Amino acid sequence: MKLVVDASIALGWFIRQEIYQDQFFLLESDHILVAPDLIFPESANALWRLVNAERILPEQGWRTLAALDECFDLIAPSKALAETALSMASRLNHPAYDCFYLALAEREGVQMLTADKKLLRKLEATPFEALAIGPIEKRV
Repeated sequence: MKLVVDASIALGWFIRQEIYQDQFFLLESDHILVAPDLIFPESANALWRLVNAERILPEQGWRTLAALDECFDLIAPSKALAETALSMASRLNHPAYDCFYLALAEREGVQMLTADKKLLRKLEATPFEALAIGPIEKRV
């Protein structure tokens, strides 16, 4: 199964303080994981915030950012998603950053995996609701 993974899930794979570290099994499964290239600046910003708040050491931030590149089967250029992301952001009245992941999910015909509860609530009862899901349980 192919999934678009956002930064909230991807960072949870590596940061112990994050409650979504249990999603690590996705890396060891036969899922095809994709993300827009936006995941790198978004993750770098989140890691900077964690370092700045002294929740992680700078070295852990660097290692996490370097490891992210190895986690995905496909990194999609954001430029090709920008128009759709802007349209979605306007319709949802929600930041365009998250909508790049939604646009990629729509383009690929798959779902986006996110830990962003605010986004999931925002998508309820919209045409985009089926594009995003919250953390998934490991199937044995």
